[in-house]
Amino acid sequence: MDREYLASRGVRVCLQGHQPFAAATKALHDTMKHLRDGGDPALLKPQLAGDQLTGISTRGDDYERWMREFPAESGGFAPGSAFLRCCRRWFRLHQVTAPGSCVP
Repeated sequence: MDREYLASRGVRVCLQGHQPFAAATKALHDTMKHLRDGGDPALLKPQLAGDQLTGISTRGDDYERWMREFPAESGGFAPGSAFLRCCRRWFRLHQVTAPGSCVP
């Protein structure tokens, strides 16, 4: 693969296989298994994304703006909102919760 040629043509993303998806799948599996088996969450810290990467990948700036634009009083995303109540019902319906889960 000639990266210089691709860059000269404006290519910014080039699929080189499915390794990123496979790596993410394994990381998710290993993390969930560790927690399900009673593992200490603190031991996962070295494998976790830092605040900066998490903010970029979850669009943290947009989320903060949305929290201001859609406060709980208007039924937005804040605690007690209809949106979060619906999410909790979905999690309960699909039995996603587990001991120690964050979803009440």
